[in-house]
Amino acid sequence: MPSSLLSRTPRCQHAVHSCLENTIRGFTRSFINFTAIKVAHSSLGHISNPRKLLRNLTSFEANRDSFRFALFMALLNSLYKAVLCALRRFFKTDKWCAFIAGFVAGLSALIEDKKRRQLILILMLSRFVDTAAKMAVDHEVCQPIPKVEWLVILWCSMI
Repeated sequence: MPSSLLSRTPRCQHAVHSCLENTIRGFTRSFINFTAIKVAHSSLGHISNPRKLLRNLTSFEANRDSFRFALFMALLNSLYKAVLCALRRFFKTDKWCAFIAGFVAGLSALIEDKKRRQLILILMLSRFVDTAAKMAVDHEVCQPIPKVEWLVILWCSMI
């Protein structure tokens, strides 16, 4: 295995582990956490019937959607970390590294269900607009609107 995968760059924020180990640990942790959260969420409807709850918790068919969602979220997280750490070895600034890593990580949405993919896209677009508006205010491109959140304005305009 190349030594570059077993080390970390000076700009990496993971203090102890190599970039590869950080990515693998992040993938595993994300997959386990999101699986547990999604299985618990999907089992809430069966909480009053212990037999159905047990069947729902032990059935692979009932939890297939939970595993798919957890795989998507873990892949999104680990792809971003892996690409960001890899690009930090070539670029001096994180400005382009984060942009490219975010784009590559966004490609993991291709494994997600089409309906949920649209929901995630709407949520990410609203977050993008909110971030862009806050950056415009921070860089003094426009004046802030007092006591109003940009995200609230965005959601109200979508109705």
